[in-house]
Amino acid sequence: MPLRRRSRPPAPGDSTPGYPEVDQEQRSLGLLVNNAGVGAGRDARRRAVSRDGYELRFAVNYLAPVVLTHALRAPLRAAGSAQVLNIGSIGQSPVDPDDVQFTRRYDGMEAYTRSKFALAAFTFTIAEEYVCDGIRVNCVHPASYMDTTMVTEAGVRPWSSVEEGTKAVLHALDEGVRGSSGQYYNESRRAKAHRLAYAAETQRRLTSLTDQLIAPTRDAGGTVW
Repeated sequence: MPLRRRSRPPAPGDSTPGYPEVDQEQRSLGLLVNNAGVGAGRDARRRAVSRDGYELRFAVNYLAPVVLTHALRAPLRAAGSAQVLNIGSIGQSPVDPDDVQFTRRYDGMEAYTRSKFALAAFTFTIAEEYVCDGIRVNCVHPASYMDTTMVTEAGVRPWSSVEEGTKAVLHALDEGVRGSSGQYYNESRRAKAHRLAYAAETQRRLTSLTDQLIAPTRDAGGTVW
C-alpha cells in the first residue's frame, strides 16, 4: 500500500489525521505485518539515532509500527476481516519511563529488548481497541537468532534459520484467521510475553509517552523514518 507524507498540516475530517497519508486508490488492506527491525548492532555501546532524533531501535522496532498501524486502520477496517501481526522477540525488558530515549548507560541489546517489550504491550493495547473493527492483532517471536544480517552483524552465530521463522509467522497468521487476537506466540506455541506488557498502567503510560514522542513529527505532517 503506497504511503506518502503530507505536504500540508492535517485538516479536520482527515481519515488518518497526522499520520502518513494512505493512497486513496487503496480502499482496503487485509494484512499488515510489521517486520522491520534493528538489532544490537556491531558496537552495542554506540547509541544510534534516526534522522529525526529518536533512539534508532525504539524508532524502527516500535514507533514506526505504531505510526504505520494507526495510519492503516481505515483500510484494514474496510477489508472486513483483517490482521496485524507484529514481529516481536522473546527478549523483552520494560521501558524506562524516565528515559524512554535511553540516553543514560546505553546498551544496544537492552535498547532492542525495550523496543520489543513496547511492541508487545502495543499489541495487547490495540487488540482490544481494534476488535470492534474486525481487526485481529497478534505478536510473534518467530525464532531465536535466525541467520539474518541483524544477527551476524552483532557477531552472534545463528541458532535457527529464516525458514523456521517463516513457519512460525505463518502459524500465527493461521491462528489469526481462526479468530485469535491479542495473543503472543513463541515460535509456533501460544505463550506469555513479559508480565508487565499486560498491565493496564504500563500500557496507559506507554501510550501517553508514545503520543508525546510522535506528536512533533505527526503535527509536522509525517516522519522521515
